[in-house]
Amino acid sequence: MKNGVSLLCPTRGRPENAKTLLESFRKTVKRDNNELWFYIQDDDPKKDEYVKLFTEMNHKEYIVDYFTFTGHMWNRLADESKGDIIMLMGDDCVIETEHWDEKITKAVNPYPDCIYIVGVVDGRSKPGNPYGSCPFPAMHRRMKEILGYFYPLHFLHRYGDTYLIKLGEKLGRLIKMDQVLFRHLKSEYSKDETGKKSRQWTPYDKNSYEKGGRYFQQDFELLTDYKTK
Repeated sequence: MKNGVSLLCPTRGRPENAKTLLESFRKTVKRDNNELWFYIQDDDPKKDEYVKLFTEMNHKEYIVDYFTFTGHMWNRLADESKGDIIMLMGDDCVIETEHWDEKITKAVNPYPDCIYIVGVVDGRSKPGNPYGSCPFPAMHRRMKEILGYFYPLHFLHRYGDTYLIKLGEKLGRLIKMDQVLFRHLKSEYSKDETGKKSRQWTPYDKNSYEKGGRYFQQDFELLTDYKTK
């Protein structure tokens, strides 16, 4: 999908959240060349509810597959999707900015080499951290092909978003979309079963982030070779 944006959302045990996110996507998107993909795990007790929901909403962009770590789900969805721009998404989010797709595609136009990271705000901003706790980073599909991944392979669930934002900063290609709000819902979702599953990987991902500097440097050098001076 030329100039389209693909939102990639693993989800588990929260069909009501998926419905809210999908409704906000349809309400705010401007063009029809964008898509929202969901990954449903085949052991999810609410799998049938998801399938029923998507059938009723005539939504076909979803995968039902085996339980795995979230980073793999994001990469699998990136492979399935068709948009030029691919964006990390969570099921605890709603999109509040009208025509966000047009705003993002216009912002990346100055970079014909397609080397950039886009970050939007999530409503949890703090002084010195304009992206809040999770910036939902996006990249161009060409950048994914150069790196060999969308979500960094050495993270199971967490810290990959921070890694990508920092990579964009070091490249001098971080596009700050302060005018685009993808709002995180209440923090109570971090305490339900799905939230607990994701947080159990935090120590591993934290260690990978703190000690994986050589991977970061390799990615930076690889992208720099492709970047237009």
